[in-house]
Amino acid sequence: MVRLAAEQRVGDAKRRLLLQASLLTIGAVIGGSGFVLAHRRIIKPIQAISTTMRHLARGDLTTAIDGGERRDEIGEMVGAVMVFRDGMAQAARLAEEREGDRRRAAEEKQSALIDMAQKIEAESGRAMDEVGARTTAMA
Repeated sequence: MVRLAAEQRVGDAKRRLLLQASLLTIGAVIGGSGFVLAHRRIIKPIQAISTTMRHLARGDLTTAIDGGERRDEIGEMVGAVMVFRDGMAQAARLAEEREGDRRRAAEEKQSALIDMAQKIEAESGRAMDEVGARTTAMA
């Protein structure tokens, strides 16, 4: 009887140990798959956003921005990066327009100065011709 009770306690201990090992294995599998899921759904998209921001910081406004369709915090971050990119593109367009306006103003100023110089030269030439003609007439 004592032997039977001891064998039963050993059997119970083995079952407990087997159950604990099974639960530990299941926990490890769930934890590992949770890490894989977190890596795929969170870490990789954040790394992609970081890479995109580095490209934008270098002035590359053509870089693709993925994840804007997401309806979570990652999607909000991507939306903010898109606003940032669009703002940079608009600032670049405005700078180009200002440079074009400045160039046109400089060209118009130069053209006006050339016209004025030609007008002065023509009027001076006529005045000199008239002075020459009157001087000849007086002589």
